[in-house]
Amino acid sequence: MGFEIQNIRDLSEELNIGLDSMVFIDDNPIERESVKRELPEVTVPDFPQDTSELADFAIELYNNYFYILSPTDEDTVKTEIYRQNMKRRDAQKSSASYEDFLRTLETKIEIHRIRAENVQRAAQLTQKTNQFNLTTKRYSEQELLALIDEEGFDGFVVNVSDRFGDSGMVSVVITKHKTDSEVELDTFLLSCRVMGRFIEDQIIGFIEDFYKKSGYKKLITYYKPTEKNNPVKDLFERLGYTLLEVDSAGSKKYVLDLKESNTRCRKEFGELRVL
Repeated sequence: MGFEIQNIRDLSEELNIGLDSMVFIDDNPIERESVKRELPEVTVPDFPQDTSELADFAIELYNNYFYILSPTDEDTVKTEIYRQNMKRRDAQKSSASYEDFLRTLETKIEIHRIRAENVQRAAQLTQKTNQFNLTTKRYSEQELLALIDEEGFDGFVVNVSDRFGDSGMVSVVITKHKTDSEVELDTFLLSCRVMGRFIEDQIIGFIEDFYKKSGYKKLITYYKPTEKNNPVKDLFERLGYTLLEVDSAGSKKYVLDLKESNTRCRKEFGELRVL
C-alpha cells in the first residue's frame, strides 16, 4: 500500500500537477481507503462490486472528472505539456543548483489584457486553480467579460514559455480601483504547472509598476485560506507587503506603499513582455 502512495506522489511531482487534480481508481477497497487516508486531496471514487455496473461506472467517471464542455487550446495539448515537464525535471536533476536550473530555462513571460479571445481559458483557470490562488474567486466567461467592461476593474492574463516549450496561459490577475490613490487585488492565481519558478514575483512586480506609473499610492492585497491554498499563505510576507489585519478565519489583508516598495526580495528568472 505504501508503494501505491509513493507512486501517486512521484507522478504528481513528475507531471507537475496538484494531487487535487488526480483521480485514483482501484477495485481494491483497502487500497482506496489507504489513498483516502494518506492523500485526502486525491479523488477516490467507489468501485462497483457488481461487474455488470462497470460500463455505467466508466461513463460516470468520464462525465464527473474528465469531460470538458468547451475544450481550450491548453486542454488539447496537455500530453505535450506533461512531456515538457518531464524534460524540465531531468534538466533540474543535472543542474548544479535550483537557481542555476531556473536560469537555464530561458523563461519568457507575456502579459496581456483579458479579452474575448482569451476569456475562455481565463475563466477556466479561475474555476480550476486551487493551490496558488490567493482569494479563490470563481468566474464564468460572461462574468469576466462583464467585470472587465465595468469601470474600475482591470484584468490581465499571463502566458509562459521556455526552451522546452509553451506552457500556455498560466495566470489571471484582476484588480479593482478603490479610490483615486488605492487599488486592490481581486484575484491573483497561478497554475500549478509553473509553480516554484518565482514567476509570481515578476507578475506582481508588473502590477505594482503599472499602478505606480498610473498615479496610485497603495496596493491592497488579500489572502483568504482554503483547504488547498496553504502553499501561498505567506506569499505577501515574502514579497515585502505590510500585514494590516488577520481575522478569526485566518484571512489576511496587506498593503504595499507603491512609492516605497522594496523589490530586493524579488526573484527574476524570466524575460517579461507586456503585449
